[in-house]
Amino acid sequence: MAQRPDEAKRQEILAVAAKLFARRPFHEVKLDEVASEAGVGKGTVYCYFPSKEDLHFSIVESGFRSLVDQIGEALEESHDSAWEQLRVSSASLSPSAARIRTLRRSCGRPANRSSPASGRSAPSSPR
Repeated sequence: MAQRPDEAKRQEILAVAAKLFARRPFHEVKLDEVASEAGVGKGTVYCYFPSKEDLHFSIVESGFRSLVDQIGEALEESHDSAWEQLRVSSASLSPSAARIRTLRRSCGRPANRSSPASGRSAPSSPR
């Protein structure tokens, strides 16, 4: 019998995976570990996410969707000038700065890794 989708379980898998991807590079995070920490079997993870890449993309997409929603909510209440709306948008992002950094780390490639497409090394980040 096929497993029925459970949104709470999907969200738990996403939350656990987001924490793991925020702490370590993509290639170091194993789906076995995501499953174990989420309290589900590895097969259950695959029921919700066909691949590790799909799981990662879902985390990033969810994070950006949340940020866009925050800006939209802030602007819905504003009938001010474009400059004032820009200020409101910026202010609404301030509390999300940590989430933005986490998303950026999650999307980024570790410094000095070779780019498979070009064969060149990625530039190291400034210190």
